[in-house]
Amino acid sequence: MLGRAGHLDPVKAAQSLRLIRPRATVPIHWGTYWPHAMARVYPGRLLEPPAAFAEQSAELAPDVRTLPTAPGETVELPRW
Repeated sequence: MLGRAGHLDPVKAAQSLRLIRPRATVPIHWGTYWPHAMARVYPGRLLEPPAAFAEQSAELAPDVRTLPTAPGETVELPRW
């Protein structure tokens, strides 16, 4: 089992890519349990998880395209 209680940190999420082998991945739900008002106290906190995931996924699953987006943004999946 990769995650604890159904949650994955950036490293475990990147490791999961080797198991499921998608063409692309869009990290979501990072910071879900982080109170948004805390962004004023720790401004980089909501930026760290997707950046760490992108870095880890490039190393652990280089064939998977990582498409990080900001909260509320949309992503257009590439055509294969």
